[in-house]
Amino acid sequence: MRITFLLSINFSFDIISCFYYTLKVIGNRAAGREFNVAESSIREWRKNEQRLRCDLKSIFNRTLHTVTNSLLLFHFLKF
Repeated sequence: MRITFLLSINFSFDIISCFYYTLKVIGNRAAGREFNVAESSIREWRKNEQRLRCDLKSIFNRTLHTVTNSLLLFHFLKF
């Protein structure tokens, strides 16, 4: 029985970055063994790397926007 679980975009991007900077010569299979992730997942992440980068950037921007709004609200409520 195969267990599936949802991995974060950050984790996926970390694996892709590691693949390019340290595991480039080794390949998908070795990277999968290194991170305990299926080889097909790494292949898919590499294929969709640009989309993952955009998703990560939008999550960061939304978080930054939320934090900024919260700080502004706190500032106005304080006075």
